[in-house]
Amino acid sequence: MKLIVEAPLMGDGELERLAEIAAGAGVDYLKTSTGVISKGGDPQTVARLARAAARWGLPVKAAGGIRTWLDAVAAVAAGASRIGASGYKSILAGAPW
Repeated sequence: MKLIVEAPLMGDGELERLAEIAAGAGVDYLKTSTGVISKGGDPQTVARLARAAARWGLPVKAAGGIRTWLDAVAAVAAGASRIGASGYKSILAGAPW
């Protein structure tokens, strides 16, 4: 079960409390954003949510604004274990393989 969070709109304390509640409710992972209201796939947002989620052993799926291979790599480097992107074909087309 995933919990979609509009992480860019929340403070660090709110993210930490949310992660605690999510872990207690049996959530499997947190997703940074729907991508509709905010761009949650940026490295800063991913890192903030990943820090809060790590305390509770929850992985993070980065979503919202990931359009290129470098965006995806930056999200993973910031702490995402998954990427959500509707433009996956263009992302993969930019991969160095």
